[in-house]
Amino acid sequence: MIFSDIERNLMPWQLVGAWVVVIAAAAFMAFGTIPHIDDVTGGLQVLSLHWNGFDHDEVHALAEALGEEGLLYYAVNQVIAELVFAIAAFLALTITFLWVTRPGEKFALPLPEALRLAPLGTAVAALFCHVVTAFAQWGVLASEEPASGVVELASTTVAIMQIAYIATAAAVLITVVFAILRGLGSQPAHA
Repeated sequence: MIFSDIERNLMPWQLVGAWVVVIAAAAFMAFGTIPHIDDVTGGLQVLSLHWNGFDHDEVHALAEALGEEGLLYYAVNQVIAELVFAIAAFLALTITFLWVTRPGEKFALPLPEALRLAPLGTAVAALFCHVVTAFAQWGVLASEEPASGVVELASTTVAIMQIAYIATAAAVLITVVFAILRGLGSQPAHA
C-alpha cells in the first residue's frame, strides 16, 4: 500500500499546524504584502493573482510602478510569502485528504488507492506551478527586459496553478463533507 506508512505516522498536530501556516501566510499576503503593493503601484495586481495569466506589458507596467525599492519588497516579502503558502497549502491539503480517506476510521471516506492519487497529483501540480510562478515573477520583474518566453512560462504556470488549486481544494472539500456525513450516519459499535 502506497499510503500505509504515511497514514500510520499522521498526527493531528501536523494537520492543524499546516493549516495554521496556510492561514498565516494567506493573511500576511492579504493584509500586508498585497495591499502594500497595490498602494505602491496604484492598483496593479500581484502577478500570481492574474487568473488568466498576464502579458509582457502588464509585467513591464508592474515593474515600472514598483520601482527599485518596490521590486526588492516584492521579492523579499511577496515571493517568499507565496513560497511558504505553496508548501503549507500542499501539506495541508494532502494531509487533510489522506486523513479523511484512511480506511477503518469512523469519520473517513475510504477510497481505493487509485482514486486517492488524483487529488494528490493536482496538489503536486499546484505546488510545482506555484514554486515556478514565484521564481518566475521574481525573474521577470527583476529583469530590465524579460524574455517573452519567460513571461509566457510565468503566465501559463499562474493559470495552471489556479486550476490545480481549485481542483485539489474541491476534491478535498467534497471528500471531507462525505467523510463527515458517513461518520454521522454510522451506528455506534456495541461492546
